[in-house]
Amino acid sequence: MKKGIFFLALLVFVTLGAFAELPPMSAGGGLLFDMSFRNGYEDPFRDWEGTFTQTVKNTSFGGFGFFDATFVEANISFAYGFLTYVEKLKGSKNEEDYRETEEIGTVMQLGLGIMVKYPFDMGTITVFPLFGINYNFILSGKDTDGNDISDVKDFSQFGVLGGLGLDFNLTNNLFLRGSALLHVRIPSKSSRDQADEIRGGRPILGFGPLVRLAVGYRF
Repeated sequence: MKKGIFFLALLVFVTLGAFAELPPMSAGGGLLFDMSFRNGYEDPFRDWEGTFTQTVKNTSFGGFGFFDATFVEANISFAYGFLTYVEKLKGSKNEEDYRETEEIGTVMQLGLGIMVKYPFDMGTITVFPLFGINYNFILSGKDTDGNDISDVKDFSQFGVLGGLGLDFNLTNNLFLRGSALLHVRIPSKSSRDQADEIRGGRPILGFGPLVRLAVGYRF
């Protein structure tokens, strides 16, 4: 995990260094809202012909900064997240379907990402598709009683994101930026470990929307 974080951080800084040679360049910052579902594992319950899943929902609010060089965006974010366990049983012949939730606690998160983009200049508005990768690193966590969550870093995840962004020019240099993205997150170490403990268990991908709104400045 540490090697992955180092690699992504190095990629961000190398990209930022390349930006200095690629005008025009812009930078800015703003707010984000991120929801991630189905981060967990699945047990097919073959004998019951049903499927049991235990997943983690992560609802996060935070801020981010970005550096942009027309076709590439590097970003860093800090977010406060609310974790919830969600258990489901569906399709069993021996048990009724059910869905139960339990609050885990809250976490502080650091995000690092690189995205490619292709802008379409429409005058006052510029529209661009976005595609890239990020790493959501859980820095710390507290359970509902205020105690430290053990092994909280095991919830950290790599992700792939794609969607659309829009810049609205306020002046020649100042602009508003909004983006709506869908992320798909690779199962965390926590999910993989839980799946390994169950015969036939398998980790499942997380996914969800990421919405960002920022103010940027062109140099």
